[in-house]
Amino acid sequence: MNKKRLGMHLFVSTLLVQVIPMFFRTFILYELLTSIMLSICTYIFYKIFSNSITVIRQAGVKKVFSIEEVMGTSLLLAIAFTALGDTTIFGYNLKKYIKYIIGTNIRLEKWNTCRSNFWNYNRSCFRNNMQ
Repeated sequence: MNKKRLGMHLFVSTLLVQVIPMFFRTFILYELLTSIMLSICTYIFYKIFSNSITVIRQAGVKKVFSIEEVMGTSLLLAIAFTALGDTTIFGYNLKKYIKYIIGTNIRLEKWNTCRSNFWNYNRSCFRNNMQ
């Protein structure tokens, strides 16, 4: 996952890249605050995407993921598909159909999870009442 602890190095490096040019021109507090916010956002997106890449890499191997990993992966895929824009293949909007396919898969997975939880709950209740 995040074995090398690059997050703090990323934060400091983006902050330095933004702050060092301020020493060579007129200092404006707005630029400093904007630089800090940019570094914080960079760190947040780094954490989200580092967890998301492990989900994509271990999709066939690992069966259970945390909610943070799943939400991060959906954010990563949403950003990637937004970059497609109005790409069309044979007159069909590619982004629209990929969005439908992903939405259908998410709904199907949620339905399967709820259905299996319902079945396991009822089966265990039935077993407890029989004793």
